[in-house]
Amino acid sequence: MKKVVIGILTSGLLAAPAFAKKAPPAPPPLPSEEVIAAERAFDAFTAEHGFNAGFHEFSAPDALTFGPAPERTHDTTAAALAATPNEPPSQLRWWPARLGISSSGDLAYDLGGWTYGDNPDGGWFFTVWQKQADGSWKWLIDTRAGSGSVDALPPKQPTYTDFIPHGTSDSPGTAAGEMMAADVTLNKALTVQAATTAYNGFLVPPSIASQESGAPAQTLESRLPILDARPQGLAWTPEGQGVSKAGDFGYTWGHSATDNHDATIQGYYIRVWRKDGPNAADWHIIADIYHPVKPAA
Repeated sequence: MKKVVIGILTSGLLAAPAFAKKAPPAPPPLPSEEVIAAERAFDAFTAEHGFNAGFHEFSAPDALTFGPAPERTHDTTAAALAATPNEPPSQLRWWPARLGISSSGDLAYDLGGWTYGDNPDGGWFFTVWQKQADGSWKWLIDTRAGSGSVDALPPKQPTYTDFIPHGTSDSPGTAAGEMMAADVTLNKALTVQAATTAYNGFLVPPSIASQESGAPAQTLESRLPILDARPQGLAWTPEGQGVSKAGDFGYTWGHSATDNHDATIQGYYIRVWRKDGPNAADWHIIADIYHPVKPAA
C-alpha cells in the first residue's frame, strides 16, 4: 500500500509542472499590422454604420480628403451625421494591398482597392495614417489613386509592406525642414522642366505614381508615361506637411497653379517621403498622388 501511495505522489509531482506551465504571451502586433488592422476595422465599421459614421470615427480632427480640392472631412462628416444620424450601411468596400511605415511606427501610408456594391468598376485608394496618443490609429489624408475594373484591382490578401526607412535626422523638426526643402526643390524643377526630368533623383524604384484613369504605377516603366502626362510649366506650392517621430518618414501636400497673375489652381498633390541615409539630400518620394482640377463646364 505504501508503494502505491508513493507511486501516486511521485507521478503527481512529475505531472504537476505540465499543469503549472502557462503558454507564453503572444507578442504584440507589429506597427504595420496595427495599420492593416485599423484599415480593415475602418472598412467593417463603415459597412455596418454608414459612410459618414465610418469616415468620422477613424479620421483625425484635421484629416483631409482630396476630391480634388482638400476638405476637412472630420468636420463635414460630423455635420452630415447631425443632419442624418441614422444613415444606412455603406456599400463601399475596400482593403489594403501595400503599406509603408516609419521606423518609429507612428506614421504610415497604405494603398489598396475599393469596390461599390455590384458595380463592375472600382478603383484604388491612398491613405496616410498616424498613431494617436492613446495607441489608436487615425487617418490624416485619404484620396483616390486610380480607377479600373474590379477584376484589375489588387488581391485582398496579403498586404505587402515596403522596406522600413533607415535614414536618420537630428530631430523631427530638422527632418521636417529637410523634407520641405526637398519638396520645394522639386516644385521649382517642375515649373521649368518636364516631369520625368524634374523627378529624376527623387523617386526610388518602388515609388507609386497615381493617375486619374487606370491603376497607379508601381514600377519605373509604368511611372514614366504617367509623369510625362502631368501638366507642364505650372507653379507648385506646398501647403502642409507631417513627419514621423524618428524623422525618417513624412508627407507633403500642396497645389499647382498657372504661373501668372491669375494663379488659377490646376490641381493638388500629395507626396509621401522616406529618408534613406544620414544626409539632408537622402529624402526620396515613395508615393506621388496628383489630382488635376477639371475645368468648369
